[in-house]
Amino acid sequence: MIVLDSVGDPNEPDPDAVAAATMARLAAGRRQLRIRILVAGIVTIGLVGAAARALTVEDLIYQPDTPVRDLFAALADRDASRLADLGPCGLNPLCQPGALASGYEPPTDLHINSVTTTGGLRQNRATVAISYQIAGTPQTAIITLERGTGLLRPWQIVDPPGQHLDIRSQHFSSVQLAGAQVPTAVPDRLPASVGVWAPPGRYTVTAPADPLYVASPIQIIASAAGDMQTITVPVTVQPDAVNEITRQVRAQLDACAAIASFDPQVDTPLSCPFDYTPTDYQPFIDSVRWTITRYPEVRLDLAADGAVTVHTTSPGQAQVTYRWTTDIIEPRQWTTATGRTDITVSGGVTEKDAELVWTG
Repeated sequence: MIVLDSVGDPNEPDPDAVAAATMARLAAGRRQLRIRILVAGIVTIGLVGAAARALTVEDLIYQPDTPVRDLFAALADRDASRLADLGPCGLNPLCQPGALASGYEPPTDLHINSVTTTGGLRQNRATVAISYQIAGTPQTAIITLERGTGLLRPWQIVDPPGQHLDIRSQHFSSVQLAGAQVPTAVPDRLPASVGVWAPPGRYTVTAPADPLYVASPIQIIASAAGDMQTITVPVTVQPDAVNEITRQVRAQLDACAAIASFDPQVDTPLSCPFDYTPTDYQPFIDSVRWTITRYPEVRLDLAADGAVTVHTTSPGQAQVTYRWTTDIIEPRQWTTATGRTDITVSGGVTEKDAELVWTG
């Protein structure tokens, strides 16, 4: 009789040992996973901390209100070159050297009322609320700034504070705004003007010297914010222009008076503004001689379209002396006679080669 061993085959693995080994491997894997998670957490915390430190350093170095303060400091110094370096106006004539050195009063009493940053973790957009004064008048504005990508990013003003000025004139193609020459626009003429950007402040507008027109200086205020401001240059007729036109009128009358005719004509584009017709029957006339006994007084008026017109305010007078007869054959009997006629003049005034011309 054969008896079987209850222990089993000695070559088969022990189930308990196999289970113990498996549990040991699982425990080792979990320990390695916990180590990896811990290391990843430490690295993540380090990166976040580094980013936070970088943001803190960036914000300490570059604050949103700094460009605003720099811009107003440049204006206070009337330093157009530094204004251009700050980048708000490019080739604008008011950013050229010396443009703000005269005829410009900068804003004063700048106060930063609030600074607000937005744009997620990197805080790449900011608004700076300010108050200030121009010539004693309180002003407020909100200035928008942005910064780009990178680790240390300076703030830049997106829309520089100031106003666009649409300066209009029928008579001057350019005027002086502070210390800069700026072009003007003709009213109601297309294309419409885009104006010239002007940083905040009070400006003096002057027109160039002209023989016919004169424009008194005017002062305008450009605020830090607002719609385009339209300025029409006020113009009057140059006082000396009346004297020059009066001289030309008198010279024309003298030339006409030198013609021995009841209807004098001179070899110029202008006609003679006087003539004479006898009231009696005087078929034969001789020895006609004119004398200007009183010259007319004139006034120059400025029309809405910019034209200058001549008007007589007090008529002049011309006297004609002559002799007449009804005799056909000699010896004739001559009778001396005189006549008078009023003189009024009109017309317009133009400029040619920087000189005034009466057009009659």
